[in-house]
Amino acid sequence: MLALAAFFLLLFGKPACAQAPRAPLQRVAQATTYRTIYDDLIVETARRHGLDATMFRALVLTESNFNSRICSNKGACGLTQLMPGTAARFGVRNVFDAAQNLDGGARYLRYLLDLFGDGRLALAAYNAGEGTIFAYRNGVAVASGGRIINAARRRTSGGFPPYPETIAYVVKIEAAATRYPFPGVALPRRIFHSSVAAQPVASPASAKSAATIVETESLYFWTNR
Repeated sequence: MLALAAFFLLLFGKPACAQAPRAPLQRVAQATTYRTIYDDLIVETARRHGLDATMFRALVLTESNFNSRICSNKGACGLTQLMPGTAARFGVRNVFDAAQNLDGGARYLRYLLDLFGDGRLALAAYNAGEGTIFAYRNGVAVASGGRIINAARRRTSGGFPPYPETIAYVVKIEAAATRYPFPGVALPRRIFHSSVAAQPVASPASAKSAATIVETESLYFWTNR
């Protein structure tokens, strides 16, 4: 046995029984440092328009995954996925220019925040359009882009539309902001907050999705103004 131990000591530099165990896999923390080439521009743009940089970056991540050249099948383009009409409305001449696109997206979001006074409604409007929020808040049918929004004239609490896609969009952005906060950037004060529970709707799937967003607590709000 001594001869065998001496052999392993000579071969490996340490006794066989003293081999170091493998380090366990590191558990991923809830908040993760995540850097992109657009971070400085995102922070600068967010601060210029009174937005929370972490939430604005989460919106960019959700919209385009930081691809400044991407376009959706509906015609939305760039980092903040601006539609042609929205881009023109907020002074964006080149949607593929990162600085212009971020500025246009931030201007639009700032407008929605001032319009609705609520972070989640602003996000919902960014996804579904402000006309949709007005329709469900006021219980009216609204014609937009050749289609009728809220034809059943359903009214929802706070005007939050019972669309699974929009609900998932808001939850996804809040989750991204929680997971990827900007290091060293102070979180905003909780200025905007309201319940977004939708009234029961015909589709069980929609009702279930609406309940999901109520149970998911907002950790971030949008402005220090």
